[in-house]
Amino acid sequence: MKISIGIDIGKKKCDYCIINGRGKVLERGQYLNTPKDARRCARTILAKYGGMGSCTAACESTANMWITTVDAFERAGIAIKLANPYEMALISKTGKKTGKVDAEKIAQILRMGSIPVLRTVFAHTRHSKHGKAARPSGTGQNQGDKPGTQPA
Repeated sequence: MKISIGIDIGKKKCDYCIINGRGKVLERGQYLNTPKDARRCARTILAKYGGMGSCTAACESTANMWITTVDAFERAGIAIKLANPYEMALISKTGKKTGKVDAEKIAQILRMGSIPVLRTVFAHTRHSKHGKAARPSGTGQNQGDKPGTQPA
């Protein structure tokens, strides 16, 4: 069975929601957005659900806060997709916006195969030589561009 994990990235904490192939919520939780806690969460999820089938996760590209989670899940052996936040906003518009709700939306969109993925940002290129996070490519956005506009 396919297991989909939606992760809502926050500055201090991340919310996650795990669903099965039918869309049933199996688990919800949170972890601190630190390398140690992200690794612990990824390993725990893989140990608990890895035997049920393939585990795939998705999170939005939120500033540079996504890097900790993507690194941890990749190292644990869970495939993770980095979603385009501008396109996700168009897909999942609703009134209530919380980490718990957003994590489930991301998981459901992943389950349906409709995650608008950014180009892959490989681990060795995630950080610039100055220690700042590399900006994922493929967003169609430059600094200062408004969502939905094309760069000049």
